[in-house]
Amino acid sequence: MSSSAWVRSPRGSRRHWNTARVEAELERRGLTFHRGDVLHGRQIVLSSGEIINVFPDGTVELVGSSTPLAEVLRELLLAPAGVSIRTGG
Repeated sequence: MSSSAWVRSPRGSRRHWNTARVEAELERRGLTFHRGDVLHGRQIVLSSGEIINVFPDGTVELVGSSTPLAEVLRELLLAPAGVSIRTGG
């Protein structure tokens, strides 16, 4: 099943995401990915198929099938600053 969820992370109340922060978080969790461009933003494609689009205003779009990792990513991108979300294991 395919899904697309816009996640807005305004400054102050939630984490403000940019491409570097998303990539650093994915690397910290040992996830592999490649990056590309989308209109007005960057696209990060994980080796497992999940897609994250990141835009300069802090808007993040998680696209693709609803997988366990996609659910963890959705929680991570929505989590208030200071909340730690673990990926499996």
